[in-house]
Amino acid sequence: MPERDQTLATLGSLESVTITTTTSLTKDLFSAQEFIVHQCFEGEDITAQTQHMTSQSVPCPVNLALLARLVIFEAPLIPAYRVIEVITNISPDVRLVLEPYMSSVSMKFVELVYSDGDSVAVVRTIKPLDAEEIKQSADALYYFVSCVRGAKNARSLYVLDVNDNSPIFQSKSYSATVSEAMAVGSNVLSVTARDADVYMDNKRITYSILPPDEFEVSYDVQMNACNIKLAKPLNYNNAQQYNFNVEAKDIEGLSDTATVTITVEDYPYFDHSLYKASIEKNKIGHVSDVTPEAIKVQDDNRGINKPVVYSITTVVPNEYQNSFEIDQNNGVISVTTALDREETEQIVVFIQATQKDNASKTADAVVLLTIVDVTQ
Repeated sequence: MPERDQTLATLGSLESVTITTTTSLTKDLFSAQEFIVHQCFEGEDITAQTQHMTSQSVPCPVNLALLARLVIFEAPLIPAYRVIEVITNISPDVRLVLEPYMSSVSMKFVELVYSDGDSVAVVRTIKPLDAEEIKQSADALYYFVSCVRGAKNARSLYVLDVNDNSPIFQSKSYSATVSEAMAVGSNVLSVTARDADVYMDNKRITYSILPPDEFEVSYDVQMNACNIKLAKPLNYNNAQQYNFNVEAKDIEGLSDTATVTITVEDYPYFDHSLYKASIEKNKIGHVSDVTPEAIKVQDDNRGINKPVVYSITTVVPNEYQNSFEIDQNNGVISVTTALDREETEQIVVFIQATQKDNASKTADAVVLLTIVDVTQ
């Protein structure tokens, strides 16, 4: 067994640890090294591989890198004690200490296992490494392995994020009430899940819903949320309420679900969103030739047929606002002021039908009125 392996084997808690270097370090030589410490799962070794070495003499006779950048994967579910670095060939007259560097947060995570006179020292974790917790205070764990009255040897331990957090919905249930007349493609509601992982790839979320087919999901980049949209027309006669689950899943399949309840209300509606009509210039009275059919609001759900009140909301151009009226009971539009074709050939009239017993239930349509010459 090589001398280094023999040394490690004598340290009971470290007998499963293997550390390899590209060159042997002498007692009188310090080296700047960059370590890459690979992901370690419970029961496996942590292997430190020297990637870069620049020799330089320093006044601290111990096999210890003057500068080292360490990279290790977080493992919050693995027992706390994980070896980061083993220091060998420590002279009896040298005393090592672990000190904070740049930030004191490292002292919450690492310790130096060493007593005066020992020839071997170990830097190890004292609690599970959690990238999310560390990132709240610093981008890495910084500390010194120092020789008392000698050199301070800086360490930067970068804890790499592993995908150990599931997306979590901000709420476990969402609900909305919509009109059966809602247009396809409209947003019904938004749901949001958050993933606590640090790396963007680990926290990227995809959303999906199970049936019904009447709804679909789309991702809102600006709001970092999921929009549930109407995919098919609703019909109060067919369904008054929808209950389904929405799922948020990350790149490795960690997921969370929330329930969605959408209640459909019966609303009055026009059979058409656009009507066309005409009237002769300089004529007062009802508009004629309404297409594709006479203006009428519907409410045929289970024979409810609630009475509605018709009204004109806007006229464009605005100066013709007072030139029209609508019968509140049957929706017939009349011209009250003679219209001059030389001034304008078309006028747009916006109409609305409001349910008498519930003013929040309305339907809207547009009438495009053309002014025509007098028929000879």
